[in-house]
Amino acid sequence: MNPAAAPNEAHAVDDSPVEAPQGRWPEHQISHPAILSRWEDPFLLIRAESGVVRRFDLAEVPLPRNCDVGGTITKSCKLGDFPHWMDVCKAYAALALHDTSAYTAVDIVSNALGNVYRFFAWCIRRRVLHLNVLTESDLKAFARELQPNGWFSALPIEPWIRAALGEAKADENVRSRLISHRRNNSFASFNTEGLSREIGCVVTQPEYPSWMGEHLQELSPDASIRFQVQRARKDRAWSASSFKNCFVAVRRLSRIAAPLDRLTFDPFPNTRAAAIASGGRPDGRTPNLPIEEAGRLLGTSLSWIYEKSPGVEELLRIWTDAKASAEAAGLNGKSIPAACLRVVNKAYPEIAARFDLPRGKIGLASISADGLSIADFLQRIQTSAVVLIGINQARRKNEVTGEDDRPWGVYAGCVSRSDPFVETYEIDMYIEKTWRDWRKMPANRITADVVSVLERLRVAMPGPAMRVSDDVSERRKNKLFVFPTQAHDRNAELAEYRFSKHSDTLFKEAKVDPKWRRTHQFRRLFALLYMYRHDHPSLQALSEMLCHLDIECTRTYVTDASMVAEAERIAVLYRCQDEAPLEELAEARREYAEEQIRAMLTSAEAGGTLTRRVRRWVKALVSKVEFDADDLERALAAVRTKMDKRGYSPESYPHGICWASHRHASRASCGRGGDLAREHAGIDVCSKCPFHSTSVAFLENVERDLRQLREAEDAAACSAEAATVRQEIVALEGLLAMERRLMEREWRQDPDRTVLEEPA
Repeated sequence: MNPAAAPNEAHAVDDSPVEAPQGRWPEHQISHPAILSRWEDPFLLIRAESGVVRRFDLAEVPLPRNCDVGGTITKSCKLGDFPHWMDVCKAYAALALHDTSAYTAVDIVSNALGNVYRFFAWCIRRRVLHLNVLTESDLKAFARELQPNGWFSALPIEPWIRAALGEAKADENVRSRLISHRRNNSFASFNTEGLSREIGCVVTQPEYPSWMGEHLQELSPDASIRFQVQRARKDRAWSASSFKNCFVAVRRLSRIAAPLDRLTFDPFPNTRAAAIASGGRPDGRTPNLPIEEAGRLLGTSLSWIYEKSPGVEELLRIWTDAKASAEAAGLNGKSIPAACLRVVNKAYPEIAARFDLPRGKIGLASISADGLSIADFLQRIQTSAVVLIGINQARRKNEVTGEDDRPWGVYAGCVSRSDPFVETYEIDMYIEKTWRDWRKMPANRITADVVSVLERLRVAMPGPAMRVSDDVSERRKNKLFVFPTQAHDRNAELAEYRFSKHSDTLFKEAKVDPKWRRTHQFRRLFALLYMYRHDHPSLQALSEMLCHLDIECTRTYVTDASMVAEAERIAVLYRCQDEAPLEELAEARREYAEEQIRAMLTSAEAGGTLTRRVRRWVKALVSKVEFDADDLERALAAVRTKMDKRGYSPESYPHGICWASHRHASRASCGRGGDLAREHAGIDVCSKCPFHSTSVAFLENVERDLRQLREAEDAAACSAEAATVRQEIVALEGLLAMERRLMEREWRQDPDRTVLEEPA
């Protein structure tokens, strides 16, 4: 949550869906379906996706005094004292919900209004009580005052907190407002809402200054009471993204519809540039999962889905049948799982041998002495499903699993054929960030297979049966990320899968460091695997499956005319949804380009027409640009700049990399009618192209194609067919040999290659 979010301003008022009360908003103000309150209400009612309604008490939001800076407000006040700003907050919440800048309605409103409350406090401190009187110079001053610590720089929040703590030491009434007691009064912490009211400004627990913990015990004479600050603000400057989020929030105040109070100009037309100008520290971006570990994780996941899942399904059916037999025999209580366990363990050795499952004694829902259980196997499959669906569909964890009682997630029947004649699929998924609704999206074969496995496992589980209904809203309740418990009741509810809790065993099995167990990685991994799928050793064995990982689907490269319409439909759909990880793909492409350029300059295993041209560029640059001959990084930067200016961008194919963009169509070997015809890409076409580079890794893919052709020659039904395949083999052998000769000769004959060696 954004540090500027309101402190518990949203609290549950009901645990069930609520119908919108009677009363309309003014015609000049847009509302939103998630807003259930009336315009005249002094609060906002926001319906969460789960149906729970959260209340934002606008009238009670604290605001500061300003008499110490020459104003007339002598004590802390509330937003209810400024009815025109309460109206602004209502309209603002609707705008924020329509902007869909977060994944749940409650978080959107909480985060957005948190910044607005602070901005109102800043206005009061400047003795400004109407937004429409603010000028551009005022907002420039605001941006400067935020530096470097955000709201803690623009507002005297820390001095206010110190003053409140001083009063609390001397005044029991103040102390009681600031302190919350729990666990039979043996544990105490700050009351965030009480502290906010006391200082006249919204403050959240993650924003508590680190020094607050040192003064907590002083607030109570009872040494037996333990005080704790659960989280505290790190004493460092705001990040660039924090500045940007704040500027986005304030900028939205210029979009409030008349006649409400609003900014009369756009204060930050370029929020990113404004954030950079504010000097925010670089965002601590989580590093990408290393491609080697990605390959291991992907391989292990595919193994559980395609090889081991039938064995787990068989075990679940045995467990289910054994439970039914035990109940029919009149057993009850703990005797039922004991009976089931005996039956399962009798069958397990043979099943384990057939499906390469771990050997040993196995438990049901709980782990056996050998560390095995059916539930754990099922969780490994479910984790594999999260990985594969997350990567192949570039989806977020919550959209796949539907954790924390979210009324969405992958369900039985969510995948269907999109064409009765062509093997294409679509999946019905909830898009939680942009659309915030269910959408049918193109799906590849892996996704279809994964969902099919989960459906079979769900049917085989002991426990309540799935709902059968013609109503899609009812079918969506048949969640697939559940697993059975050892509850004695036949109709006991299934347990809910949680990635953070149940994914550790699969990651350990794949030998992937637990630090990479972050689901937001999957969208990045989608992009990384797409870029590296053909030329990384750990991924080459999976290349046939990974070729589907295309931002607009690899169907666009199919020459079959019957597929053109489908490919275009898919491409348009992805572009319209704006849901493909374009930023992640761009980042992966930049990283990939850097690695490939480095290989061109340093490796004897790099070849292709463009590689030779890049090496000639470096020779010219060495004579024209003043950098040390062994300064590889500066050479790389110079080459990268040159390539960027010329529009080079890498696109990986099994036989090599195409660096051409549409501006190069007239010179590219696949150029047709002023455009690139990449559906004709192949080593025979690309090896002569000036925008082609390759490496030993890519040539190994060609050798694999050769092996397949030789097998086809041996299996040919007649001599004519064998002769045709033989011609293909000879041509491919010649092209492969030529690429290797050129690669070796170029490196051997390059007198300047030593200056391009990697620094020791």
